[in-house]
Amino acid sequence: MPVRLNTIPDAESYPAPPARIKWLSALLLMLSVGVAITSLFASDELAKNGPYFWGLACGVPAFIWSLVCSVRRQVFITQHIRADAWNLRREEVILQETRRGRRALQILSFSVQTALNGDSVAETITAFLARQQVLNTYADLRGEDTVRRSVIPVLTNKPVTGRLSEIISRLFIDIRPQLFLLPPDFHINVLLEIDAPLSGASVRTIWQDEWQKAGLPEARLFSAPEPGLAAVDDWLDNFIQEKAVLLVISVRLEPKNPERTAESATALLLANRLTQTALTPLALLHRPERITDTEMMASGIAQALDWMPVQPDAISGMWTAELDREQRAALLSLNQPFAQEALMYELDAFLGRSGPAAPWLSVAVATLAAIQSQHPQLTLSGVQGGHYSWATVVSPFVSPQEAS
Repeated sequence: MPVRLNTIPDAESYPAPPARIKWLSALLLMLSVGVAITSLFASDELAKNGPYFWGLACGVPAFIWSLVCSVRRQVFITQHIRADAWNLRREEVILQETRRGRRALQILSFSVQTALNGDSVAETITAFLARQQVLNTYADLRGEDTVRRSVIPVLTNKPVTGRLSEIISRLFIDIRPQLFLLPPDFHINVLLEIDAPLSGASVRTIWQDEWQKAGLPEARLFSAPEPGLAAVDDWLDNFIQEKAVLLVISVRLEPKNPERTAESATALLLANRLTQTALTPLALLHRPERITDTEMMASGIAQALDWMPVQPDAISGMWTAELDREQRAALLSLNQPFAQEALMYELDAFLGRSGPAAPWLSVAVATLAAIQSQHPQLTLSGVQGGHYSWATVVSPFVSPQEAS
């Protein structure tokens, strides 16, 4: 469930205390009226009896004034207590929701494969930071025309089943060491988001075969309410206390309409900060913020930054993927350092549009950059076929000793 601090009702205003001057003026007025009425209607005997006369002339108005004053004071105290209780509860809710919003997942291991992969991690991140253009001309799948796209250089002349098996196998090789270092009582949940011209059953069969070949610990498939970073949002709300990890496997191979598209494969091993202490994380993935329309771009990104929290000028890289024209224009209109050309890395421009793999690809590349620069990175990824986007911060892990 998204954290929405702006939906929390406003604080209750405290009632104004009774005005002393007005109430004292009212007392004097009532005493004057009491004396006037008593003098006008009092008998001669009453007028001669001074104590009784003044007791009646001033005592009755004073009693009525005291009674009304007591009721007014009681109303004021009740309203004050009610406002105090409301505001106290409101502060508790804000604190609770802020803590929930600032939950983050550890990135224990990751692997990314694109056309930009080099022989080493250093070469790969250098290629991304240089915005190396890899959109090349290829024959389409039918061999009838040519298209500009980027491909993963793995078995490009083989059927998609063979390519997918080999790519998943390579992802498993990269994350395998960390999986075996997990405590034995931890559950491994696997989220498969694979966009390829294969049936879901075929994809699951390939995953199971490669998992068994790699000799990895027992795992179970995890289903998210929505694709993309909604899975992280859901996990942070419902599974943050569990002794479990979330392994995201995101692959895009041979899209149906390949023009200006990118093949990509990403594996992210995510763990809960509250329960996982055996392994040192590489980075932290902070709660993603859903931006429902372009008018909410500024406030949505500001909220994503606050979930770390981090100031805008501390962001050293902005990684975007799968944004439409309106979303891109809204981002460029922001008067923020990360929205300037020097710090913006538009994966669509030099790698190609990554479709449903965009959120995970941008997070993986941002993780590379965060580790290399030791500065927080911001990602903004659109949802293919949707009209919203996700913003999230990836920060390098800082040990308590380093922080102090």
